[in-house]
Amino acid sequence: MTEDQVRDIAYCSPLGGNVYPRAPFRFVDREYLIVTYRTDPEALARVIPAPLMPAEPIVKYEFIKMPDSSGLGDYVESGQVIPVTFEGKPGSYTHRMFLNNTPAVFSGRELYGFPETLAQPKFEMRSDTLVGTLDYEGERIATCTMAYKHQHWILRTLSSHCANRCF
Repeated sequence: MTEDQVRDIAYCSPLGGNVYPRAPFRFVDREYLIVTYRTDPEALARVIPAPLMPAEPIVKYEFIKMPDSSGLGDYVESGQVIPVTFEGKPGSYTHRMFLNNTPAVFSGRELYGFPETLAQPKFEMRSDTLVGTLDYEGERIATCTMAYKHQHWILRTLSSHCANRCF
């Protein structure tokens, strides 16, 4: 194998056994369910790395259906995003992400540095309700629901198991 051939295929590991295609990726027709909740400020401070600062004791828990992702297929991701500040400027810190697609987990971690873990998130329509669930290692971690095409969300369950594991 020549050096030029190595450069052509060496965008992920293992060399020649690429788990995902070359970036950039294209994501089409994504669907979101985002629940915003207040949390313990001390617990939040323990998980946000310096020099980031919590904007307020808020966490956004997201379910995202990714039905058409170039080279990665159809998958669902779920996770916690925390509003933060850096030198007084607003931003966000992605604390945890759970995906049900191995190539998406590897590309997200290797290329973009996202804290992704393989799990079993689901995001579906059940009659007139959007339902997001996250199972990890056989445990139900989160269940979020929202009436379809309504303005308000309803948080049915965010188990103490998630609070203990994630914070």
